[in-house]
Amino acid sequence: IFVGVLSWILLREKLSRMLIIGLVITVIGGALIGFADSQGMPSTASASDPLKGNVLAIAGAIAVAVYLLIGRSIRSKLSLIPYIFVCYGAAAITLIIAVLVTGQNFFGYTTTAYVGIIFLAVFPQLIGHSSFNWALRYLSATYVSITVLGEPIGSTILAFFIFKQQPGELTLIGGVIILIGILIASKQ
Repeated sequence: IFVGVLSWILLREKLSRMLIIGLVITVIGGALIGFADSQGMPSTASASDPLKGNVLAIAGAIAVAVYLLIGRSIRSKLSLIPYIFVCYGAAAITLIIAVLVTGQNFFGYTTTAYVGIIFLAVFPQLIGHSSFNWALRYLSATYVSITVLGEPIGSTILAFFIFKQQPGELTLIGGVIILIGILIASKQ
């Protein structure tokens, strides 16, 4: 939603009727998945300070919106490799600073933890996020942000095959609704 509004205001991108309808539908599907994950009840982690969790969620959504809008603007002029080099380099520096400021350790973790970190760097980051950054050159930032809502579907499928987790009925319904929303938005 933030990307759609901000891209219309800042980038003067026209939002088609189908794109807006698709956006609304994907948000409904995402809300169903979120509701299914909590089974309608706040988890103990979020219940301790729901206001803080909500503020962080909104701040994260705004940060992603700004990231996609900046990416859309820059990617029209800059090829993918230099762009992701700067983005991911800045992210790495930010994380290093965060580790130093919070007093966390860089080393001393298990081999499994390091393999997991490498896995996260290669698959979600280099392949997943780079795909979104590649798409920003050719598609509107709003449409790219809508496709990002497909990530819970992918994680549900991976959880099914890797961890043998059975998705609940609401999760499946939410996933189908998200896919329908993405398909409708693609008709822009």
